[in-house]
Amino acid sequence: MAGIYSSVRTAVRRGVWKALEEYFPDESLAPIIYSHTNGTEPSESYVVINLLGVYPQGRAQISTLTTTDFKYNYSSNYEVEYRLVFVGSDGGDLAHTFANKVAGSPSVKDAFRANKLGYMRKGAIARSPVKRETQWVDYHSLDITFSYQVMSQEEIDYFDSVIINGIVVNEGDVEVYNETFAIPEDTPIP
Repeated sequence: MAGIYSSVRTAVRRGVWKALEEYFPDESLAPIIYSHTNGTEPSESYVVINLLGVYPQGRAQISTLTTTDFKYNYSSNYEVEYRLVFVGSDGGDLAHTFANKVAGSPSVKDAFRANKLGYMRKGAIARSPVKRETQWVDYHSLDITFSYQVMSQEEIDYFDSVIINGIVVNEGDVEVYNETFAIPEDTPIP
């Protein structure tokens, strides 16, 4: 099972690709990469995903009902912040297309929702070209925040039977009650 960090990294890539599908028709070949991966730089315009933080929000919601297999469910909510950097000669078009579609396109919103990400807000697109050895390369960055919910399940401890040995002694140390009581194993659990 992938952890929260890995899950949100993968989830956002799918949504970014859906928003930019007109530029990159094949998702598996789309130059949408993660920051800090030390790979080779794509030769065409590309998108870099930088996961800035995963911030817990509030507290977990716990179900008091258990399933028939003695498990209970709980959900935890997070705010996930990304910085997307659009690099290359088409960087500006990629950035503005993404910014337009993430807030308005039903199919792009559905792609994010299918991966448990809910669009919350985005910043302004910042243009910041970078000087390389022989030329300037166009960079556009956009900070975007999503909500993310994690559903988890844990097994709870239970007991098969209960036996109560009850001995009641009065003030004069005289035993007035001595009974063993057992809850049968076949008692239904509500």
